[in-house]
Amino acid sequence: MKRLWGTECAPAWRAWLDRATEQIFRHPDCGAVERELLDHLEDKATDLMRIFPGLTREEAEQRALEEMGAAEELGEELARVHSPLVGELWQLTRFLIRAVLVVLAVECLWLLWKFA
Repeated sequence: MKRLWGTECAPAWRAWLDRATEQIFRHPDCGAVERELLDHLEDKATDLMRIFPGLTREEAEQRALEEMGAAEELGEELARVHSPLVGELWQLTRFLIRAVLVVLAVECLWLLWKFA
């Protein structure tokens, strides 16, 4: 499944990222996880090129993928953490906090107006 948030990367990385994030159903969670995994892959490839100066960029990218492990196993683990229910509860909590802040602000303004 091709994602739409446009992180540019090597084709092998794109396929691995798609497999690793395909089980995450919430768009914001999936995009954030994909960017974080991509940053980790880039850091790992850069470190490998520093440690092994003879490696080409493509070889370092391939070794970074191998060291990250199976995308499907990582995807299952990520899906447990980023379940739709947790995301929806987070959105509800944010809404409730904002509503409480608005009510408190209105109440404070009313009290200021009443006793001014």
